[in-house]
Amino acid sequence: MKYLERIPKRVRERFIQRYLTLDDEEKEIIDRFARDYTRYDIHWGMRVRMPDEMEKYTKSFHLKKIPTALAHFALDDEKERNKLIQVLEKFR
Repeated sequence: MKYLERIPKRVRERFIQRYLTLDDEEKEIIDRFARDYTRYDIHWGMRVRMPDEMEKYTKSFHLKKIPTALAHFALDDEKERNKLIQVLEKFR
């Protein structure tokens, strides 16, 4: 819920509708990203480089850059990160 509260209402409704159409594997990767985003949404006192591929999603969902970048990097490997990008592309 905390993740959804960060998204503006008009975008949130569209996000939820598209989320419901995902298969279980896609939902799992979005769930993990959302958990990590809320986990890392604290004041770190440092800067983290935003991955180029996540920049447009940060803007379109009105997310904070540092927790988005950390949640992206928290995924185990490049294959999972690419899967996240593919799933997020369905939300655009």
